[in-house]
Amino acid sequence: MKRFFLLIALIISITSFSQSLSLNELIKLNKLSEDDFDTYISKKGYTFYSNETDAEGKEKLAYVYKSHGTNVAYVTKFKYNYPSNNIYEKSSMVSFQTLSTDSYLKIKNELKINSFKYFNKALSEGTSFLDYRKGKIEVSLASSLQEKDQYYNQVTSYEISVSLLNK
Repeated sequence: MKRFFLLIALIISITSFSQSLSLNELIKLNKLSEDDFDTYISKKGYTFYSNETDAEGKEKLAYVYKSHGTNVAYVTKFKYNYPSNNIYEKSSMVSFQTLSTDSYLKIKNELKINSFKYFNKALSEGTSFLDYRKGKIEVSLASSLQEKDQYYNQVTSYEISVSLLNK
């Protein structure tokens, strides 16, 4: 019986580790080609979710991590295909969405360790945004409450977005 609980604990820790991404990984994912992004994120246990291009040329490639049939994390890569004289700051962005407070706090700590500077806080429709910047890398942390089930239990969801800036 003791071995059974140890095995379950090991499986849970492997699952949690696989879905989690570090700040350095999110920066690296921004720089990868779509093929290399697919390979890297698939090795972490994520599966293809969607691929879209909007009218302005912004490409979105999304992957999902499932645990016991439930979507527990998403990684989305955005690529901005605007003309070279564009007024937009961002050239690409990777967004990591999770319900894991530990993953969120880990990345928040990595921002401090890597000398990212906090520069903005915003609140919008129940979501709190904290923005950090270092050189041409901008990181936005978003926290919001989500309804979890029919009994109105709520859970906080997190989105960590890492952008590469043109300017």
